[in-house]
Amino acid sequence: MSALEIRNVSKIYPNGKVATQRADISIETGEFVVFVGPSGCGKSTLLRMIAGLESVTSGDILLADERINDLEPADRNIAMVFQNYALYPHMTVFNNLAYGLINRKYPKAEIQKRVEATAKMLQLSEYLHSKPKELSGGQRQRVAMGRAIVREPKLFLFDEPLSNLDAKLRNTMRLEIKALQRRLKTTAVYVTHDQVEAMTMADKIVILNRGTVEQIGTPQAIYHRPQNLFVATFMGSPAMNILDASVQQNMLRLPSGHYFKPTFALSETWQGRAVKIGIRSEKIQLSRQPPTVENPFLLAVKVVEDLGAQRVIHGSLGSQPLLAVTEMSNITTDETLYFSVASSDIYLFDAESGQAIYHDNINT
Repeated sequence: MSALEIRNVSKIYPNGKVATQRADISIETGEFVVFVGPSGCGKSTLLRMIAGLESVTSGDILLADERINDLEPADRNIAMVFQNYALYPHMTVFNNLAYGLINRKYPKAEIQKRVEATAKMLQLSEYLHSKPKELSGGQRQRVAMGRAIVREPKLFLFDEPLSNLDAKLRNTMRLEIKALQRRLKTTAVYVTHDQVEAMTMADKIVILNRGTVEQIGTPQAIYHRPQNLFVATFMGSPAMNILDASVQQNMLRLPSGHYFKPTFALSETWQGRAVKIGIRSEKIQLSRQPPTVENPFLLAVKVVEDLGAQRVIHGSLGSQPLLAVTEMSNITTDETLYFSVASSDIYLFDAESGQAIYHDNINT
């Protein structure tokens, strides 16, 4: 039995706008699942339907095998952490943490016990008598999480909880949330538009685009085996390079006249087909000496971003932009470099449908 089942769920607003369409997602007990996608892709709407803050147009949502579509939010045993903390400014930290338990008429001794235990876990014990305005952003976020934890729910929902924090604090809180969830072993669904958060926090990632689930898998599967162009270019920083090409006999020919002669076989059914070649920037090998290959590629350097240990090279291959990550030093703007890539690091996508048609790991 899965902890959460989203079965063929759609959300269509009265004006005809489709926010989510036919979503099918299964989340196991104790999993940390991240919904990720660009703004307007439907991830927050889906989260709000799970919480009961949005109605479901069609389909079913099951929590611990119980259909919850028609249950009020307060009856779902779900705790939600919001982007803006949603703390009561006039209440102390203690009362913010205890509020949900007081509403549910828990005994005072039980409330005291749970609040103190949660505050200790989140390093908030010394702030129990403080008001939210006296706390830092990170401490307020801990209080928001504590208010969810103290209820001991079946499911945690996080709606972009770190977007209001600065970059350094966001990194710290990311680690804290993941470590806390592992300790509590509570199932969690986390919404973000930040692919780094998705890759570093998730046991499983759900990628959404225009209300549709594009792919579900582990961070490694999503990164190494994208099922289509959207996933390939959305996940990864820098984004995957995409080059226009066509299949001609045993070659992948580019508009610039360059061509790849991959070591893998190009299917007869692909002949004459327009394709997109995908190459991760970190897989490109740069050199100032020509490689011992036929028809070497030349990268015209346009911009160099120096990150210290690495450099991000923005260049072009003919008229097509190309981005590489390298440890080479002293690369200058307007320099021309040779580059190569192993056949095993090439992805092929159908130019019309955008679906993946080849990579070494596509079926593993």
